[in-house]
Amino acid sequence: MPEPESDEYRFILKVLDKNRNEIHRQQEQIKNNYLQKIFTEEISFSQIPEPVAKQFCLELPSPYVCVVLFHVKEAEESGEISELTTFIIRNVYQELLCPVFADSYFSVQRHRIAVLVSTPDEESAPLLHLEAKTRQLLAFLSDSFQLSLRTGVSGIVSRENILDAYLQADTALEYERLFEAGPLCLYDSIPLLSRTELKIADIAHMTGFADSNAYIRIFKKLKGTTPGRFKEMQAST
Repeated sequence: MPEPESDEYRFILKVLDKNRNEIHRQQEQIKNNYLQKIFTEEISFSQIPEPVAKQFCLELPSPYVCVVLFHVKEAEESGEISELTTFIIRNVYQELLCPVFADSYFSVQRHRIAVLVSTPDEESAPLLHLEAKTRQLLAFLSDSFQLSLRTGVSGIVSRENILDAYLQADTALEYERLFEAGPLCLYDSIPLLSRTELKIADIAHMTGFADSNAYIRIFKKLKGTTPGRFKEMQAST
């Protein structure tokens, strides 16, 4: 039986589609509001009502998390991130994170996107893996969509300390803003920390720090541990 071609039929389809889009938009807004409160520790995941947690997939399977912040430069003038930009960043990043980081939660905050990543216990070096995927995202967005982003990545923390992770990522984001035109690159030092023949002072100098104490101080502030301790953990894995 052929589909009806009447104006009434097309009008009904249009109304139904519009209603579905509006319901989806409202659901995303509710989920975003919950995540905003989680990032500021107004509530915890355990305080979300079970039906809500299941409906919006707001359940953390791992006891450890990491926060990634993206600052979208194109949103500085308009004051907010476009829906298309949010869609691109969310979908590409989720594709890159899976299957290792299958559970990630996105929250739009004016010209920022905050991502809460659940880190699996079985992953031996989750932070290095996550940072590599984040850099891959930035390169892809720049090459394919001419999107310019700054990013801040926290250390791995327990899920009871999400606010601490958020503040770490925020500090990392501010650090990148201050030094984006300079030679300093903290993340370039991370692969060097796995080389046993290099001292911390050597690594600091190789990555643009004139003072190794400044490197140690900033590294600890952004990563939650000293580069020396990080180097020991790398050697033991």
